[in-house]
Amino acid sequence: MSSTRTSAAIVSLIVSLEPVFAATAGVNPPSNTSAVASSATRIDLSWQDTSSNESGFEVRRSSAGPQGTFAPLATTGANATRYADLGLNASRQYCYAVRAFRTSAGRTTYSDSSAVACAATLAPPAPAAPSNVSATPLSDSRIDVVWQDNSTNETGFEVQRALGGPGDTFAVVASTGAGVTAWSDMALSPSTQYCYRVRAFNAMGGQTTFSEFSGATCATTTAPSPPLAPSNVRVYVVSDTRLDVYWQDNSTNETGFEIHRSKDGPEGAFTLAASTGADATAKADIGLTAATQYCYQVRAVKTVAGTTLESAFSPAVCATTRPPPQAPGLHITAVTTGTPPGTSDYWADIWKYDSYWRYFSYVTTVTVPPNGTTTITTLDPFDYRIDMYGVSYECDFTTPSTQFVTVGSFFEPGVTAEFDLKCRPPMTLAIAAGADIYTIKSNGEGLAQLTFDPASDTAPAWSPDGTKMAFQSDRTGSPEIFVMNADGSGAIQLTSSSGGNFRPAWSPDGNRIAFTSRRDGNGEICVMSSDGTGLVNLTNHAAEDSDPTWSPDGTRIAFRSYRDGDSTGIYLMNADGSGASRLTVDPDVVDSQPAWSPDGDWIAMARYACGLDSCSQAIWMISLRDDSAATQISLSSPDCESHGEPAWSPDGRKLAFTRTDFCSGGATEVHILRLFGIDNGTSGLMVTSGSNPSWRP
Repeated sequence: MSSTRTSAAIVSLIVSLEPVFAATAGVNPPSNTSAVASSATRIDLSWQDTSSNESGFEVRRSSAGPQGTFAPLATTGANATRYADLGLNASRQYCYAVRAFRTSAGRTTYSDSSAVACAATLAPPAPAAPSNVSATPLSDSRIDVVWQDNSTNETGFEVQRALGGPGDTFAVVASTGAGVTAWSDMALSPSTQYCYRVRAFNAMGGQTTFSEFSGATCATTTAPSPPLAPSNVRVYVVSDTRLDVYWQDNSTNETGFEIHRSKDGPEGAFTLAASTGADATAKADIGLTAATQYCYQVRAVKTVAGTTLESAFSPAVCATTRPPPQAPGLHITAVTTGTPPGTSDYWADIWKYDSYWRYFSYVTTVTVPPNGTTTITTLDPFDYRIDMYGVSYECDFTTPSTQFVTVGSFFEPGVTAEFDLKCRPPMTLAIAAGADIYTIKSNGEGLAQLTFDPASDTAPAWSPDGTKMAFQSDRTGSPEIFVMNADGSGAIQLTSSSGGNFRPAWSPDGNRIAFTSRRDGNGEICVMSSDGTGLVNLTNHAAEDSDPTWSPDGTRIAFRSYRDGDSTGIYLMNADGSGASRLTVDPDVVDSQPAWSPDGDWIAMARYACGLDSCSQAIWMISLRDDSAATQISLSSPDCESHGEPAWSPDGRKLAFTRTDFCSGGATEVHILRLFGIDNGTSGLMVTSGSNPSWRP
């Protein structure tokens, strides 16, 4: 081999090994490493860079002293001479060693480690003590503690309490977060002194430091106040051995009631007859002597820490038990409570009942006082069914309205069928009659005219708070939406379009009104703010959409549409118009005028259907809790009578609707039908002539 070729090979070898030489070239270790704690959670490192060819530095840490195990903590770039170690525990030593490294051609070499440098984090600074601590009794069981926060670094406050005065032993009762300056001590004993002191704490870095305590402050809970006396005591005669005592609870702090009884008149000696728990308003007194007067007075009691406080007694009220029941016979008793209790007699139909054949034969009808008993002594021994009716629509049965009894022979004791009812004051309805809007009580009394415009005012809808009423009127030439005060004053127009706007419906929060609009030529569902601003189209479909009604939570709207083409049905959509889906799917009927129940579980609607020989429209209900089929609620005469425009009462127990008699010139009446029992399958009770019923909340 020539010397020239040999030289070339050597040069080539050197070039190829150059990265290896570079990678294995030494790196000098850093020197003068120091560690300085700057806070309870931070140590700052520094070192002298003695190398000119490093790629960076590796910082290693030991939390077990300079002889402990060092683990990699962080790496830096070249020429770095500092590193801050954060998030440490307070008052703890940490040791560090630093070494330089060089990376080249995929290989990394390290220098020796520097000398070890150690430092201990600082103790967390104690916060400043709170001041101006005060304690204020708010009741017989509550004291509010307030203080001034003088610290900027606390993580919270500790409240301590002593029961034996400011010199007694204090115990922790509460801890708060940072920045808090008050705390309520609840469930205390009445007429008792409690002392408090407060200190701030700082839990930074895993170690808690406390400020000095504030000065102690004391307060005494108020003496317990006796409950208010009950009022409006009433005694109802139920039978010859039972009287029911009712009262009005006027107190919010009683633990019970005592019912005291006298057999010697209202001026006689009263003794305790019964006790109840809190919030009770009635008590049955049973096992009494027939045809005997008993007088009652009631007081509220409150027991606190072993001490019982008593209200004054209510005035004495007396009643006499009935004579012993006549035997044999059937005794039909009505017990009516509430306001008003009812004054007109009820009717009871008596049917002979063959339980084997399930056959009924009519016997007779008798009247029964609202709080009284009617006895029939001429019945043969047999099974009977008794149907109670003729009850005011302000009253609801709390027992079944149909009861079954077995009457014995002439020599056997009689049997009693008791019907219990609870009544309430009449509710208010808005209706349209003629071309104006009226209000009327649900018992048919108190008709009052609200609008007097020559135009046609219709479709009233109460606002949720009962202070406003939206309605439809053609005062400006086409049907538009107006709003007025509950007394008919201050009517203002909210909409204006040539196509017309119809049937307003308030959102449950009272901020929006949904309605049907024909501004684009066909019916669409629109929503606007209650002042008429912010108009939004919720639907935009070639089919006719109308009759909106809100869900009680305001998240959905039910409406009428035939957008699926086969028939008109009820649809549901979100309150923003999205997610429309069909609820009723029967192609052989027409469903319209939906009304959402107050509990959100039902939708009432008008359903038009035809049989083999006739057609009719009645009120139906469909459950939203399951997939059960719709149920017919009202019964209308085929071809002559139509039921529509259902409206739920606020308590969800009744439906008002419009009855139209086509065989009498199309006259309209507002009827009320009690749900879930007595009136199902009837046309309910007529309240007044008119249409478009709307219950006042």
